[in-house]
Amino acid sequence: MADAVAAQLKILQDKAKKRDVQSRIDIVKQELREKQKEHLEKIAAIAEAHRLYKGDDAQRDRINAKLALESFAYAMNAIFQNENLKDKISSEDKQTILDKCKEVFDWLNSNQVAEKEEFEGRQRELEEICNSILTK
Repeated sequence: MADAVAAQLKILQDKAKKRDVQSRIDIVKQELREKQKEHLEKIAAIAEAHRLYKGDDAQRDRINAKLALESFAYAMNAIFQNENLKDKISSEDKQTILDKCKEVFDWLNSNQVAEKEEFEGRQRELEEICNSILTK
């Protein structure tokens, strides 16, 4: 009978060890899932920060293109309104450039959120007109 009790006790101890081991495994698995979740959240936060950073770059580039167009248009407008150019450029050419500058100012006022490429395209147009007149 002592052997049967000892065997039964051994079986119960083995079951308890298995439950204890399984409980530890479950705890480790849960901790691992939590760590994975934290890791994925960090990755998502980094990805979002990267997206915002890239967005900041794009926004900065767009604003710089807008400012470059404004500056160039104001400079050309000021230069060609100068009376000292009277003898060096025809009144028609002068008016062409001033009209194009006004067109650019009007476009800028109605297109504050245009894309970088649009600002750059408008600047190229204005530069081409100014260069074609200045190189006559």
